Amino acid sequence: QQALLAPAVRDRLTSAFAGRDVGSLARADALRVFPSQMAHHWQFGWGWGRPEFIDPEYSYLFNLASNAPLTTLYRGGFLPFIAFVAVMVISIATSYRALRSNSLPLAMYGGILIGVTVVQFNLDHNVADVPQNVLLWSMLLAFLIYVDDARKDAATADQLMGKSPDTPELLPR
Repeated sequence: QQALLAPAVRDRLTSAFAGRDVGSLARADALRVFPSQMAHHWQFGWGWGRPEFIDPEYSYLFNLASNAPLTTLYRGGFLPFIAFVAVMVISIATSYRALRSNSLPLAMYGGILIGVTVVQFNLDHNVADVPQNVLLWSMLLAFLIYVDDARKDAATADQLMGKSPDTPELLPR
């Protein structure tokens, strides 16, 4: 409560969700200049050994979009970007089906993976360039395959016992 008396703290807390804080403005600026940064490099990207990924001071000044799909596009071009986005979309669709299952653990896993994919990938580029985070997301995807198999097995068992879904669904169980 006393921290709110300090103007710097109060302004930071009250502007954090209004879109006018330093982080939001920096993200908006980075997204605005991204097309010009990619000029003439859309097909194959800029590559991996760039100074903006090695030198922290240059990285701060360069202000690359902190977004995993755009970082993939920046580094590798269209093909890795399309593959990355396809895996993201498939994982979200599969996670949604797990979220709609009758099993609480499977539903929780589906919700967690959707949250990680949507929020972290749009606010942070670490998933695209830090090996530990790439490994973590790969393990989450591998376990998603198990979750989907468990969901299908449970749906098959329900069908054999005569249970059926009450209403048709957009993405069937």
